[in-house]
Amino acid sequence: MIHPSPNPNERRTTPRFDEAFDITYSLLADRDATPVLFYDSETIDISRTGVRALFEEPAPEGMLVQLCFRIPLLKSPILMIGKVRWCGPAGEGKFQAGIQFTGMFPSGLEQMIEQVRRHRAATGPGPF
Repeated sequence: MIHPSPNPNERRTTPRFDEAFDITYSLLADRDATPVLFYDSETIDISRTGVRALFEEPAPEGMLVQLCFRIPLLKSPILMIGKVRWCGPAGEGKFQAGIQFTGMFPSGLEQMIEQVRRHRAATGPGPF
């Protein structure tokens, strides 16, 4: 589902896609840091400006994160850098974090996400 936030105090300016994509992420000490620990997880929702994702551990606000998205219908993963805007408990020992992208959102990715959503609505969840 694509939707604007129902919260009138929401500062987000682009619609969110409620979509779970597989990701690998790494917390970075700074922009030039080499990722050391990698975690497999998934997104909760994604927009042109950021993503909400499940994390294995809490991430401090302001921490940089390298995100590698594996999106069906794309041959190659997409690598993005973002900054943690907030992080809180998600249940079952996991955390959810709001990540604001610090780079450009790849062109055409929003349309690709919508194609994935239509395909899943027609065929059900699962791999392509």
